[in-house]
Amino acid sequence: MVKTAPERFAGWTGESFTVVEVGVPQSVVNQMQFVANLDMIGPAWYAEGAVLDALNKLLVYINILR
Repeated sequence: MVKTAPERFAGWTGESFTVVEVGVPQSVVNQMQFVANLDMIGPAWYAEGAVLDALNKLLVYINILR
């Protein structure tokens, strides 16, 4: 499993964001885009189009972290 440490968002302030953790098969993660510093926040994976559709269909779990 690939995870981003919660410590990375511990210092964020304000109420205008939500941090979620999702569990998806590694085969979907392998198709996602990785950005080392997405929106100047830190490392993140994201999906669009057919990969996002696959993520939604194969979602194992989702946790709201903040």
